[in-house]
Amino acid sequence: MELFRARLRQSLFASFLLTISTGYALVLIQPAKAQTYTINGKVISKKEYTAALLVNECLANLEAGKLEIARIKAEQAKATAPTYYRAHSALSDCYALLGRSEEAITNLRQGLALKPYDSQMLWNLGGLLAKVGNTKEALVTLKQFLAKYPKNHNAQQGKALVSFLEKQIRVENKITIHRDDEYFAEANGINTRRWDDKDIPIKIFIANGAGVRGYQKAFGRVLQESLAAWEEASEGKIKFEQVTAPNQALITFKWSNNPRELASPVESGEANPSYCGNALHSVRVIVLTANFNGEGLSEQAVKFLCIHELGHALGIEGHSLSPKDIMFSMLPYNFENLKLSARDGKTLRKLYSTAIVAPPDEHPDSGAIKRNLAAALNNTGLTALDAQQYDKALDLFQQAQSLNPESKTVRSNIANAHLDCGMSFLRGENFAEAENSLKLAVEEFEAIGNKAMLTRAANNYAIVLKQLGKGDEGKAIKEKYSVAGI
Repeated sequence: MELFRARLRQSLFASFLLTISTGYALVLIQPAKAQTYTINGKVISKKEYTAALLVNECLANLEAGKLEIARIKAEQAKATAPTYYRAHSALSDCYALLGRSEEAITNLRQGLALKPYDSQMLWNLGGLLAKVGNTKEALVTLKQFLAKYPKNHNAQQGKALVSFLEKQIRVENKITIHRDDEYFAEANGINTRRWDDKDIPIKIFIANGAGVRGYQKAFGRVLQESLAAWEEASEGKIKFEQVTAPNQALITFKWSNNPRELASPVESGEANPSYCGNALHSVRVIVLTANFNGEGLSEQAVKFLCIHELGHALGIEGHSLSPKDIMFSMLPYNFENLKLSARDGKTLRKLYSTAIVAPPDEHPDSGAIKRNLAAALNNTGLTALDAQQYDKALDLFQQAQSLNPESKTVRSNIANAHLDCGMSFLRGENFAEAENSLKLAVEEFEAIGNKAMLTRAANNYAIVLKQLGKGDEGKAIKEKYSVAGI
């Protein structure tokens, strides 16, 4: 089968961070008969002068990372001189960095009402709107910025961001399915392109970052934490195996301080996949150690980048529309506090519960036809499982298994169906039915070697046995599977 490289590079506009404004220079003039206050030669009121001093204190505290003190100074400035636009701008910076995005946007709008088309506020508003997922308004605002300030030092970055947002809107316009608990359809559409079961554990080579400008030893640690986070979120469906040479790996990971290695100079990370049919064949991941301006990235920013790009490397092709998810298309302002969300985890698990279907241009033999039919039955079974139609889901999965007995994905889904069914009975205190379903779940998870899910199933199985007065059997399950706390 022909091997081809994907045209779409999966990346994150992480370098588009809030630009902290610098305060105006303040000059105090004291003539003989009256005291006059100026900013950059412009006469202002005493209240505006006092507010400007507070804004400068706010910005100094922002630079020092003292966000709450900075916020208090900015709020004092706004209260002192409500018509001083810089107070609104500074307070917006504080709210944005504190993760209070809506309040940040409100203050930027108030500031722009006082001074329309201010370059810094217009730029910050466009970026903030993009970071909270208000893509269409962000695009309008950034186009206004570029039209008004084509030679601004942020113009190049703005043009790249506009191009990115235009593509994002085209993607969003095609989305017809939205779920609150996961974003599989948003990110992957109808395609299932992931690592084949035979390629798990996924071999990954990590290049040494020593000698790369901006690289810190802590980056190696946060990369390892990122790998572990996805493994845990997968609940045993994926595993990484680190190898010592690139030619042994399916994923190669590289640190770089050169933005030109990426598709766009304003990106901070990229996953570049190639496919064999609909299965991933190889992925090249690059994460930058410095931003668009050459400044070194923080440990927290690099960890976010690593987790995000590894998500693409696992097959999550597109992005979530929610800034609360790691796989959102941009780096949110409160990224330091973000971890893999429940939606991130469920999306990955659904991806690896969905069978890979051969592309239509293949010329399959009868075996391939059976595998494709099995994949279709499996995926229909997932829909039934999502709807809590457990008997229907099990029937579909078992039909799929009869057509493709070697499919680990189908067998894993059978185990999950038994577990979900058993948990439903347990919640309804129908312990007799729960016992049967959970017993089957334990047997299936043990057979496929999914230790994480085996522990979960065994834990609930032991609870049910105890409720049925079968304490000795429950203890035996506890001892056999090392289940704690029963």
